[in-house]
Amino acid sequence: MKILITAFEPFGSEKENSSEKVINTLRDFQDVEKLILPVVFDKCYEKVFEKMRGTYYDYILMTGESCGRTAISVERIAINIKDSRMPDSSGKAFENEKIFEDGADGYFSGLNTEEIKKAFKAEKIPLLISNSAGTYVCNNLFYGVLHKIRKEGLKTRAGFFHIPCLTEQVANRPNIPSVSLETAIKGMETVLILAMEGAL
Repeated sequence: MKILITAFEPFGSEKENSSEKVINTLRDFQDVEKLILPVVFDKCYEKVFEKMRGTYYDYILMTGESCGRTAISVERIAINIKDSRMPDSSGKAFENEKIFEDGADGYFSGLNTEEIKKAFKAEKIPLLISNSAGTYVCNNLFYGVLHKIRKEGLKTRAGFFHIPCLTEQVANRPNIPSVSLETAIKGMETVLILAMEGAL
């Protein structure tokens, strides 16, 4: 079983990204590779494609930060749109543009959300099932990877998780929802164990 798990670098004026902090703090699992990505449209999934050229992955688990959410969210669907007035880390912004002209309007996650929900409930970890990964870089990555899998007929299963801000990140902003680093780590390690068992 070969697994790739990804996260994003800090963005804008932020010094940390919750997804990067969590992924870098996970214990090391055999046959699990970690990859930190730039918050840049298209370049983010191109970095994953580079890894896929040399290695077949059974699972690609993508993560990103979503301040404002109250729990780890598993995304159900990626849509073929990049649309944001806020520029990415390279200074680019897009308005109502397709990610891939030859792509479907949307692709559903390749993960078993019901198994994730059951496992999180058993471990008493809060979880949200989300029907929108947005139209910014997180969705761009999610869609790009799913499109490649479909287009090339790969058996790789892929999905995306949004991680809230960590409590330590918003210590001076108590109005912003957060989760502890320990809870976020426990959640993503639970996902990795499900993947290693082939239960996703």
